[in-house]
Amino acid sequence: MRRRDGGKPLRSAMAEAGLSIPALARATVGIDPDGRGISQASVGQMVSTGKSGREHFSERAAQLAAEALGRPVAEFFTAEGSTSTRKTSGSTDAVVDMHEPMIKRQRLADLLGKSPSWVDDQRREYRDTATPFPTEWVGGTPRFFYTKVLAWLETVRQAA
Repeated sequence: MRRRDGGKPLRSAMAEAGLSIPALARATVGIDPDGRGISQASVGQMVSTGKSGREHFSERAAQLAAEALGRPVAEFFTAEGSTSTRKTSGSTDAVVDMHEPMIKRQRLADLLGKSPSWVDDQRREYRDTATPFPTEWVGGTPRFFYTKVLAWLETVRQAA
């Protein structure tokens, strides 16, 4: 699911309800049948206006956030087939599990059987293309979701 208007409707609803990021995260735990909810970091990514914000979220995470606010999910998120022209760094249609950790360059390289410099080379080579290397920015430091990188690799292979 893609967040609407960079998370603005969600931020507004949280303000109306008097909920902070930690409070909304706690509220999702209470309504999640599995009792896991969504993390504070994930809620932060949903509402962030900076580099740490993400555009795509799992249907489960979107539903929990909306339900915790007592609003329909469509108020805050659209289906993946969005017509938005907004560009995010390495945007793919891959949906990330809200419990998947962001990983550092070295860990990504290890998982892929590559070197850290290979990761840097891919980021540079594909930076200004239609399929940029999927990078999340946390405090000015690049981080990665392994599933997004795998989806990107498949996209690049198919295009070759």
